[in-house]
Amino acid sequence: MRTIPDELVKFRAEIEPNIANMEAQKNILLEKISNCSSLNTDINNSFSACYSSQNKNTIIDKFSYINEIYNKINGSLNDYLTAVIDGSNSLLGDIKKLDSLSKEISIQESLIEEDENAIAIVNSKSEEFDKLNKIALDKLNKLKSMDQNLSFVNIFNDDELESKVSDLVGGTFERRSYKASNGVKIQYYIYIPKFSSNVEKLPMHIYLHGSGENGNGVLNTGLPKMLNNNSINSEGIVLVPQAVQGGEFYKADYQAALVELATKTAEKNNGDLSRLSLSGYSNGAFAGYQFVGRYPKTFSAFIPISGDTVPYVLEKMKGSNTKFWIFHGKNDVRVSSNSAKRISSSLNAEGVDAQLYIYNDEGHMDVQDNTFKKKFEKNGKSVNPLEWAFTQKNNNYKA
Repeated sequence: MRTIPDELVKFRAEIEPNIANMEAQKNILLEKISNCSSLNTDINNSFSACYSSQNKNTIIDKFSYINEIYNKINGSLNDYLTAVIDGSNSLLGDIKKLDSLSKEISIQESLIEEDENAIAIVNSKSEEFDKLNKIALDKLNKLKSMDQNLSFVNIFNDDELESKVSDLVGGTFERRSYKASNGVKIQYYIYIPKFSSNVEKLPMHIYLHGSGENGNGVLNTGLPKMLNNNSINSEGIVLVPQAVQGGEFYKADYQAALVELATKTAEKNNGDLSRLSLSGYSNGAFAGYQFVGRYPKTFSAFIPISGDTVPYVLEKMKGSNTKFWIFHGKNDVRVSSNSAKRISSSLNAEGVDAQLYIYNDEGHMDVQDNTFKKKFEKNGKSVNPLEWAFTQKNNNYKA
């Protein structure tokens, strides 16, 4: 009696249910490569506009990264994946035939005492089985070798390629996670502007959302919404942490992790930490005041919107390098506009540059969108608050 080797049985059990999906996966992979090529063209177009930019070397490094990806997928990937699929189908066919031969041999062996021709049939079928079995094992070993050579395709998991390449082009929000050296894990979105001829080092901004966006939805309100729907432009990097639950933004270890994230982001994306600004809405503004108080020499500017704080936090800001532009609605019934007036006066008394803008008709929620989609008169110029924040510089930056 002839039996199919265990490794062939295992191959059939693992591959046969999935063989129909292999062709679809190949097409998905090839589509990702096509997208990579298209996005690489976008990077090339950006590069062509920045010969006078100080960050030209940064752009060149990004091209090098794309070339690394292409080097991993050269050598006619389509033909290679097709060979894997065709080889798997061929082997499955051989295993099916071996199964049929094994059953036929078993039947003929049971007939040997009754049929004198059965022995000849058993010998013939056994010889055929042995030959095909050797062929099948050779095919399996060849497929194992091909599978090892294709191990690099893991870089395409979870749309990682498209995410990385679109990050190189910029102009959109990308969702990321970061685990800081203190163990705190931050879920966040990052917006990197498209490179252009006027780009030097990129200013940076952190936006802290309100309690209504805890868990998800931060791109649907305030500054992130304005950037996400392209209603305003950004000439700098914007980091938007997504709180999982209330209270995270207040914690000292979380704020330390955010500063570390900003530092790492600056290193990777040619960011300017002397122009690291901050804004926050409602609960985010409350936390933002505490953040600036804890790091009085870190932020070049802070834009609190519909927020409040306590006196001992303001006391920590004496001599702070941070400039404040405070926004509040006169009709805010959650947090009185008198709080904003008190904070502004207290900061000015401590020698801190703090200006206040009170909306005459807005309430608590209206202010978060209006602040970033409008321009305001400031020092004789009409300016958007984000644009203003990006222009502020802290020459005494210290994390």
